[in-house]
Amino acid sequence: MKHSVFKQAACFIVFFTMMILIFDWICSVVITMPETEPMAAVTQHVYVKDSDGNQVVGQTKSIINDDKEHAVSIHYPITGISEIDRVIEQEVYNKIEEFENKKIGYQALEPDVSSSIWIDYESYIKGDIISVVFYTEENFSALAHPLECVDTLVFEITSAKQLSLGDIFKSDDFSILAEQAKEEFAENSDVKSQMDTELFLNGTEPTEQNYQHFALKEDGLAVYFEKYQILPGYFGIQSVTIPYDSLSGHLNIDLSNAVLEAVQTTALPKGELTEPQTAIIDKQKPMVALTFDDGPHYTVTPRILDILQEHNARATFFVLGNRVDNFPNIIQREYSQGHEIGSHSFSHPQITTLTSDEIEYQFAETEHRIQQYVPYTTKLVRPPYGQITQSLKEVLQKTFVLWSIDTQDWKTRDKDAIVSEVLNNVKDGDIILMHDMYSTTADACEELIPALIERGYQLVTVSELLNAKEITPVAGSVYSRVLSTGNAAS
Repeated sequence: MKHSVFKQAACFIVFFTMMILIFDWICSVVITMPETEPMAAVTQHVYVKDSDGNQVVGQTKSIINDDKEHAVSIHYPITGISEIDRVIEQEVYNKIEEFENKKIGYQALEPDVSSSIWIDYESYIKGDIISVVFYTEENFSALAHPLECVDTLVFEITSAKQLSLGDIFKSDDFSILAEQAKEEFAENSDVKSQMDTELFLNGTEPTEQNYQHFALKEDGLAVYFEKYQILPGYFGIQSVTIPYDSLSGHLNIDLSNAVLEAVQTTALPKGELTEPQTAIIDKQKPMVALTFDDGPHYTVTPRILDILQEHNARATFFVLGNRVDNFPNIIQREYSQGHEIGSHSFSHPQITTLTSDEIEYQFAETEHRIQQYVPYTTKLVRPPYGQITQSLKEVLQKTFVLWSIDTQDWKTRDKDAIVSEVLNNVKDGDIILMHDMYSTTADACEELIPALIERGYQLVTVSELLNAKEITPVAGSVYSRVLSTGNAAS
């Protein structure tokens, strides 16, 4: 009897240990949680942008990797209200866990399966209510089409309570909502032809389940319908915005109670910025270009700028457009110190999954955000994951920059590994890839930058490197290292 009990106990211990190991493995996969980003000064603890865009509330927090086989690009808002932010982050972490579980399942059938997850958001404020809309796209090479979904989170600011559709309507009769949604859809000729189908009729029935994804925007109540909920899959996710006047008498909320004001940024008017001085470069001496992707970051980028300034060095920052409005003062500092600002896209998608129009938006919107704060037009583009396609070249007509040394700083998060990778491999004309998103990268720069200078390298921008080597960039060209005068590797 005792032997049986001990045997059962031993089996339980083995099983429990295996579960811990599996859990640890799942937690150590590609997706790594971002470092905490301190909030800027806020009004009533909420960051509200003075913006007419679709990311009105919150500072953007990002989880990004550079692994094109298992690409990760996740963005979500941090409001500054801890109770709300916990719910938002839990929503994101739940999505990550679901994605990883799917990936494990597909890898069990096909070990070499590639994957990607992309999450972006919209955020709105109306009266005392914050709304966050998440769009998620998951790709697995084992599937013919991506998996897409939409989710929404709605909160009352003063109580931090999460609201359901039933909370904002006076009754659980949503007939008025269904009627108004159908009226809005009828304005779209493509959708109108589908409105008599069983799929559309069932998906627009006046139930809370059908209208669970909603957001309170400035101009009306937006309702979101999942792919396949009301229309065939090729229509994708659908949404309509119903004017508040059309819902008069049915809502249980005060939309006139504006409790917040837009936070004033610390950015200067463009006309008051310090003009950068022209760098003095000796063409006869070796030089390399340090480049930083995915920023700006609230604390890491200023640390790197401090180190560069201390050593009279310059670098190139390939920024994400969706982070520019959060930290315009950092963008202005990059400009005033004479660094080069390049475009890394708006939200770090996989270029290979985008249409031509989507590609154009990713870089045109980034350019627009940058030009709001600095009198500057970007010359260089580094696409996410280094994915340069013919479509990208045709749409952008820009010069593309890759790299000759990849520090893998996003992956190792190890100062010594970053420094060693560069110092063991650096040569004249190298373009070095790092990311100004991690404190370990800034730690590495404290050692790396003076070490490179001590070895005789000039630290220049990519454009300065090309110019010093007498190379005139042309649209569509790709540069990863400048080998010698008039000669570049692509």
